[in-house]
Amino acid sequence: MATTDFEDWIDSNVDINDINNVWAAYQTVLSANDYYPFEKTKKGQATYLKNSTKDATLALVTENAVTAFINMLEYPYSSQGGIEAAKAVNNHMEND
Repeated sequence: MATTDFEDWIDSNVDINDINNVWAAYQTVLSANDYYPFEKTKKGQATYLKNSTKDATLALVTENAVTAFINMLEYPYSSQGGIEAAKAVNNHMEND
């Protein structure tokens, strides 16, 4: 059974303090690819997101739901310019 509770699903399936994990969830939803540990399936307009290491599936049934989910992922990184900017900084720091 899929849930539509973004906050609960994020709390249980995304390590919000790990930019690599957040970026993987973000990219899986927005791109045509899956980024470990996240997997996406589409059924009609609905997007279903699953962390392959957990059991719960998140149902994003409308484009508004997708936008709201992305905004929830982005919020903790807004002071850093968003997920993409925080990921770029993290990659740069790892390579130094």
